[in-house]
Amino acid sequence: MKNVIITVTDREQSFSYDVEFPPDIRGDRLTAFMFEALHELDPSVEYDGRSCGLYLQRAKHFVNSHQTFAEAGGRNGDIVLAVDMGLGGAGW
Repeated sequence: MKNVIITVTDREQSFSYDVEFPPDIRGDRLTAFMFEALHELDPSVEYDGRSCGLYLQRAKHFVNSHQTFAEAGGRNGDIVLAVDMGLGGAGW
């Protein structure tokens, strides 16, 4: 698979964006990439590498920072939640 396209949203589904990226990107880089893109679209979304994460809804777990998206079980078409884990796992 060359690239994957996923939908990134928050728990309240107040936003929903399709994002394309290579499946071999590591979780820490992917998380930073996602939150930087979300911040561009919505300046209220802040990125803190220590407390932000990406949750794979279908697989029911977070993307580990040392795994690639594919190794984490991510697939083309997945829905991924952008989560601020510093707020007790609450999404934006």
